[in-house]
Amino acid sequence: METNNKPKLVVRLKNLQLVFDYCIENKLKFSVAPKLSNDEWEFELNITDIMGAVALGVFVRENRLDVAGLNTGAPKVQTISQPVSKSVKPAKSTGKKAGLNDDAGLLGITENSNEASDIENSEFTEPVVMQGGNELAF
Repeated sequence: METNNKPKLVVRLKNLQLVFDYCIENKLKFSVAPKLSNDEWEFELNITDIMGAVALGVFVRENRLDVAGLNTGAPKVQTISQPVSKSVKPAKSTGKKAGLNDDAGLLGITENSNEASDIENSEFTEPVVMQGGNELAF
């Protein structure tokens, strides 16, 4: 089975002149064949260098054209599995204040501080009064 690595553009009749002009400006060899529908044509472009391919990609994206004839799927990634020899032990929490170089230690926050959960669990009994006179109860 022979593979064809030439990009093919499926172009509608209204964009035909646009693709002709691009091929002529960039001196690309191309062939044109009609598709089954009356409104679509297939351009097969002969791209020989990487800069030509990049320029074609930019052109196709700017003009929202459809590319056919290339494998546009994501490449397959091979995974390498290696056995893990040692497991990592998590550090023990002592509940003491953090060291002087740590920001939490400078603020006086302990590692086992439950201030956030205390605030979340507290109950507010007074309503909050907004400026419009609307009351919201919590």
